[in-house]
Amino acid sequence: MLKGVIAIITILITINKLVHSQETDYNYHYDKLEITDLAKAFSQNITVNKLDDETFEINGFVEQHADLIDNEWQTEIILYKRDDDVEQKTNEEEKVENYKELYRSRKIGACEFMQTFYKKYLYETLSKYSNAPHYSECPFKAKVYNVTNYPFKVKRFGRFVKPGYYRLDGVLNKKDGLAAIYSIHFHIDNRT
Repeated sequence: MLKGVIAIITILITINKLVHSQETDYNYHYDKLEITDLAKAFSQNITVNKLDDETFEINGFVEQHADLIDNEWQTEIILYKRDDDVEQKTNEEEKVENYKELYRSRKIGACEFMQTFYKKYLYETLSKYSNAPHYSECPFKAKVYNVTNYPFKVKRFGRFVKPGYYRLDGVLNKKDGLAAIYSIHFHIDNRT
């Protein structure tokens, strides 16, 4: 499945779900994307670019090497905030970042994810910019999935997301353990 791109978009939507009723006056900065694919289940080339203060654009592809069967694969989202909001250096080359967990979703199977979260928040828009599978397709067959110029509008962030440095992980677990982590690092500051 388009797991890598979907993981990134899911991460962004999870942030967006933490919306508070009051307007915020923040700048959102995408810092980097880190991909750890322990199961070697995917090949990918994904870019995330900031178009303006409220829009990120996602481009790239994910090649899925194996079918994702519901009982064998689960996803979860974890949001962290860096404790000190400043990178600590242990020496000239190594940086240590201390994060505190703010939010953790429950683990859900791949098919449940597609039929709930993906269907409700992703499919309608994502299908216009990609060859993403329909939410009723499960198991997900091995395939190359592409996404082109997918605009993600960041509206406002809620009580969990205030100025500071964050990491949001999209975690993919396989029956026998951790399979992949897609981590988006971003920071927020007050608009000046």
